[in-house]
Amino acid sequence: MTCYLLDTNIVSEALKPRPSTVIAEWLQSQGDADLYIATFTIAEIWRGVLTTPTGRRRQELELWFAGPLGPQALFRDRVLSFDERGAIEWAPTRSNIESAFDGVCNLRAVGIGSRHGDHAGENLQCL
Repeated sequence: MTCYLLDTNIVSEALKPRPSTVIAEWLQSQGDADLYIATFTIAEIWRGVLTTPTGRRRQELELWFAGPLGPQALFRDRVLSFDERGAIEWAPTRSNIESAFDGVCNLRAVGIGSRHGDHAGENLQCL
């Protein structure tokens, strides 16, 4: 069985009130233990929360993010770090964050679940 590192766009889509049927069905067909996120996915989601204008919606997002349905809780023990090894894997490419994402996948031998084909590799699952 293949494990997948979910791109931020998949996590965001899954959290919508009416997510894409393709994504919802694909996620339901995977075991939770086989789905991972990266530390920069947490950063991208948190940045999205912080850029939401101050008000009720932002407060709801902040509570969600820190709560039991937030990304750190949902993916507890399944958050892959962009660490020294990932940095060394990525540095020669001097490319965008998508290639850093690919480097983490290569080091951890996991596939990528994404909505776009900006990632390299044979284990890309475009949804």
